Amino acid sequence: LALAAQSRSETTTISSNAIRSIKSLIAGIDKMLTTQVNEILHAPEVREMEGTWRGLWYLINNTETDTKLKIRVMNISKEQLADTLEDY
Repeated sequence: LALAAQSRSETTTISSNAIRSIKSLIAGIDKMLTTQVNEILHAPEVREMEGTWRGLWYLINNTETDTKLKIRVMNISKEQLADTLEDY
């Protein structure tokens, strides 16, 4: 609703043709949403997280498995993992 209001406020004239006006408002909202989604998807944090998940997906899907193999995912940083491994 806020996007519609913002899009409408940027439009100086409303066409006498209601359908044309609605399509114009939808196009404005679509453009704003596309810009916002692109900014989110190209943010360094999102790209890093996507790379991590892709690596995990690759590991799981390309590992020969049997009943004895377990793959566990831990929510820790590389530094925490290194500290833990030093203890062993």
